[in-house]
Amino acid sequence: MQVFERTFAATAALNSLTLAVAGVALFISLLTQSQSRLGQLAPLWALGVTRRQLMLLNLGQTWLLAVLTLVLALPLGIALAWCLDAVINVQAFGWRLPLRIFPLQLLQLMGLALLATLLASAWPLYSLYRTQPADLLRTFAHED
Repeated sequence: MQVFERTFAATAALNSLTLAVAGVALFISLLTQSQSRLGQLAPLWALGVTRRQLMLLNLGQTWLLAVLTLVLALPLGIALAWCLDAVINVQAFGWRLPLRIFPLQLLQLMGLALLATLLASAWPLYSLYRTQPADLLRTFAHED
């Protein structure tokens, strides 16, 4: 019985670690994307788009990317779990476990993804708020 308890404890720890790594990866990728788009906003600024509109555009792009990732990742993850359960387990061990989906855990996952998105979108918006138009144009001029 102790072996099973240790196995479940190790599985729970690995699940938490995987979730944390996924959250950090989402945060870093969204932050990088958002930061790289700041220089591309300079031509819009030069055309007379207000700073508020630029901030909303940057925020909208970040959130659209995050929601698209979430919408694609959830069914893909469930399909991968089914494949591991129905194909890999059967081939490797000759048995199969029932596949159960836990909506509360999926909601927690979506909450973590939205929190990572919120944090990732906050810094570039703050940078854009503090950036002077000349600095933004210099950033745009040095992009390849």
